[in-house]
Amino acid sequence: MTKLTILLSTFLLCTITTQATINPIFKECMQRGYEVTTEGDIDYCTFPDGSKCLLEDFNEQRCGQEFFNKEYCIEEGIYVWDTEKCCKGLVAYLPRDMVGQARCEKATKLHLNNFKNSKWPFGILLAALLGLAMFLYVRYKRKNKDT
Repeated sequence: MTKLTILLSTFLLCTITTQATINPIFKECMQRGYEVTTEGDIDYCTFPDGSKCLLEDFNEQRCGQEFFNKEYCIEEGIYVWDTEKCCKGLVAYLPRDMVGQARCEKATKLHLNNFKNSKWPFGILLAALLGLAMFLYVRYKRKNKDT
């Protein structure tokens, strides 16, 4: 019974999803390529010229309008909320077994990354190997029991 418990526990651990969600309050600042900085408990959106706005004020366009209204696209590897904002040749991508925030990625990289980041092939392989090991163990025990 313990072996079955270990087998099932190992399989479950191999198939757990990962979560990587970013607080949506950072969306407008981060998506435009600006830096989110924190001083104490207060979050700011810091701009390339060194000026900054309270994050809430920037989101509601009460501060930094010249930075808010700039046309933009999201570069490769940057988190994206509005999937149509990825730069040309990029698409919003989140690996199959992940929950959370997508990033803009090149479409050609997606197939390799999807397989590479997936835990399912490893979990299935591990379960198959453990099942084979248990089968061989039971067969060995039966054979030795008869002699």
